[in-house]
Amino acid sequence: MIATAYSATLHGIRAEQVRIEVDIARGLPAFDLVGLPGSAVRESRGRVRSAIRNSGYPFPLARITVNLAPGDIRKVGPQFDLPIALAILSAQGCIPPDALTHWVLLGELALDGTVRPVRGVFCAAADLTLSDADDSPKYLMAPQENAHELRALDRVPGHLVSSLKEAVEFFRERRPASMIIPSKSRRNGRDNQQPPEETVYGQQAAKRVLEIAVAGGHNVLFVGPPGSGKTLLARRILDLLPPLSREQRVEVHRIYSAAGLLTPEQTMCDPPFRAPHHSTSLPAMIGGGTPVRPGEISLAHQGVLFLDEIAEFQQRTLEALREPLETGVVQLARSGTTYVMPSRFVLIAAANPCPCGWLGDPRRECRCSPAGVARYRRRLSGPLLDRIDLYLEVGAVPPDELMAAGLDADKAAEELLASRQRILAARERQKKRGQLHWNGHDRTPLHAAIAQLGRAEYRLLERCAHELGLTGRGIRCVLRTARTIADLAGTETIQSEHIAEAVSYRFPTDFA
Repeated sequence: MIATAYSATLHGIRAEQVRIEVDIARGLPAFDLVGLPGSAVRESRGRVRSAIRNSGYPFPLARITVNLAPGDIRKVGPQFDLPIALAILSAQGCIPPDALTHWVLLGELALDGTVRPVRGVFCAAADLTLSDADDSPKYLMAPQENAHELRALDRVPGHLVSSLKEAVEFFRERRPASMIIPSKSRRNGRDNQQPPEETVYGQQAAKRVLEIAVAGGHNVLFVGPPGSGKTLLARRILDLLPPLSREQRVEVHRIYSAAGLLTPEQTMCDPPFRAPHHSTSLPAMIGGGTPVRPGEISLAHQGVLFLDEIAEFQQRTLEALREPLETGVVQLARSGTTYVMPSRFVLIAAANPCPCGWLGDPRRECRCSPAGVARYRRRLSGPLLDRIDLYLEVGAVPPDELMAAGLDADKAAEELLASRQRILAARERQKKRGQLHWNGHDRTPLHAAIAQLGRAEYRLLERCAHELGLTGRGIRCVLRTARTIADLAGTETIQSEHIAEAVSYRFPTDFA
């Protein structure tokens, strides 16, 4: 007796179809799993056996062979419990033989037959059930607790179950598949029409840099002593970022579903904000592990990656950011296969000027030696710094200015709302130009960008490039930043003042 069912396994953030073939033959009782099963898949034998018996169905005392095809792809995760159990029951005649043909089945089984949630349900729905391929299953059966993952897809053909018995009865009665329409929960994100809970007082230059960074998707490095407001400034970007578009929400949902980080309370309407600790390892930052999961740079896709105390991160972890910052994707080669995951984010970094943090601050004296300061600053390599568009030294706000600004909170809220409007207008101009990405990630060839400059702007850029020793990437960064400044100003062409401001953000700190 042979029965067939279909499921899915994750390959990074993509779902690949798995054909599950079950053969029940005469012989001594045995339960064999073949087809490169991972440890969680091999352990499914005990869960499946107990779930079938405790749900009131017979478990065959025979030789059971379960083949997971294709055999050259490693299968990981407990999501194969439900399809294996249904295929065994189908092979015994408890379910009509052709009932499982057009279904992708996902779910982990508890010993009492309860179907538990699994990760990657969104990926399976998007890649398999909604695929245009003729040989792809068209319906999805998933745990009831995974319903929230499907919000970004609106409608998915299939059925949600909470127990093995419920799934068996569904196929026995040959009920038709319906549309899974998850309930829309209230948006738990930020409301960009309301003032922020925390207000940044003073720091007008830093606020201007953040406005440019959000409008064009540029990377930023703040350098300043402790208490100057670097962390608060970085978190202020949450109040400036516009909500995600539908296409962007789908991308972010896919990543968080593959990582198993989607919760019923999340709607992912707002760009993600990731702030890993400086002890974060290389695999946790760029992705990896067994099975391979997205790292922090992929979890920050379409959002912000905030690295506080960036000089304290491991140097090999920081150097791994260079290619993703340039290309917007991370490629991980593992055991003959390559995982490609998106990682297009805005990097906001903060650092102290020296190990003790007080170099150049008038309030306290620096205790570091010149050699210690040089060694500390060498932790950020030149190639990494060359990929950061905006640098700014952030000084502490004087107490009298801070207290005076705190008395006028309404003015600060008005400034923030005006900044949001300028950012939305600047992004709209970039869309009208037909750009695939924001200015900070634009890949227009250097010669094409320079050809758009006027004679005076060309001469200014040429002089700045010679005096500052800009590389080709540095010149491109200046042009991209100037393009964003022009968009914020509402002009169609880059003017000399836009280039001058962009250059002023290029090397204001000794880190560069």
